[in-house]
Amino acid sequence: MSSLRQAPLEAPQAPSQPRAGFLPVAYLEARHRRDRQNQQETLEEIFTRHRVEALPEQWKVHDVQVNANSHKSYSEIVVKAEERIGFLYFFSGILASLGLNIEMCKCAGLGGQITNRFYVTPIVSPESVRRQIVERLK
Repeated sequence: MSSLRQAPLEAPQAPSQPRAGFLPVAYLEARHRRDRQNQQETLEEIFTRHRVEALPEQWKVHDVQVNANSHKSYSEIVVKAEERIGFLYFFSGILASLGLNIEMCKCAGLGGQITNRFYVTPIVSPESVRRQIVERLK
């Protein structure tokens, strides 16, 4: 019968780097201050913080389709574009500004091209929504 050796108890040491899944304290404090002041960050501020250029001419969109008849409880918006950092966030902001609630999004990319499918609250006038989206992408 072998005896188990117990390691001596040591005080836990603070990790030199934050563990995965944990946010830095400075970030949490800044977020808390912003929440306390009840301010909302604009897309430009977020893009600046993450070093993403928010210039509309950056987005090269090939096609936007709005399918209102795909299902009775949601409508589908399909956008095909060149893959760029920040595009998904930018396009989601456009849909939110139109009052559309995104229930689900499926994203696929291949060779620098993306196809994003947004499943949103039902749309009454798909052609009007498509026109507004294209206008905001200009």
